[in-house]
Amino acid sequence: MAYVVRAANTELITENQVISICCRVAPYKKVRKVGFISAIPRSAASKILRKELVSLQSKQQIVSRL
Repeated sequence: MAYVVRAANTELITENQVISICCRVAPYKKVRKVGFISAIPRSAASKILRKELVSLQSKQQIVSRL
């Protein structure tokens, strides 16, 4: 699953953009789900807290589309 922080005043990813990306990458790298979140959780050392992303997904606080 890919997590995306949507910038202000931007449009959502269109299906054509997803198709063009899928044609350029290997099959195992294709994005199957996209989750939109307000901010990526980071530690004090600016590392991404992957466990918090998983817990957000399990709590259904992430809107996913694709």
